[in-house]
Amino acid sequence: QVPRDERQGLCLTQQFVVLQLSVPLGVGFNVQILATDTLNNKRRIFLSSAHRDISHTPLHTRLPLGMMTRGQWVNLAINVSSIVTGVFTSTFKSIELICISASCKLRKVFTMRHQPHNTNTGIYSPNYDGPTETIPKACTLNVGTTTQVIDMAVIRQWVENQQPKV
Repeated sequence: QVPRDERQGLCLTQQFVVLQLSVPLGVGFNVQILATDTLNNKRRIFLSSAHRDISHTPLHTRLPLGMMTRGQWVNLAINVSSIVTGVFTSTFKSIELICISASCKLRKVFTMRHQPHNTNTGIYSPNYDGPTETIPKACTLNVGTTTQVIDMAVIRQWVENQQPKV
């Protein structure tokens, strides 16, 4: 958990949280992000591989991470602004807390102002019209990695594909 004391905020204003990690197949993975909107409301975002659908209240949301790439090193980029806007219909201001719960290999956690280039060739594509950028040289991995971007469009596409066809 960063920061260790939840009363201290990170005040990270860049909208993309990038987790460099390798999650084995069949292992649960959870990320909790506490974001503040422009009205200074704290919004708690729970992303988990155990969730199968989207649920939310005015102050928190539970979102699935079943579309996450596993079994290899991945730059998992989470568009926090897209989630805050898509779920809470408010404007993102900053990230106050990041908590990761999993049995995985974690190399770095950093933020980016613009979306990194999405190199994941899966069927879920993010809905982002802004500029893109490459992962900073100081943060690149020497092993083959995939960059996967997750935003509300990707989450909704995954949830729709999980619904039984009638």
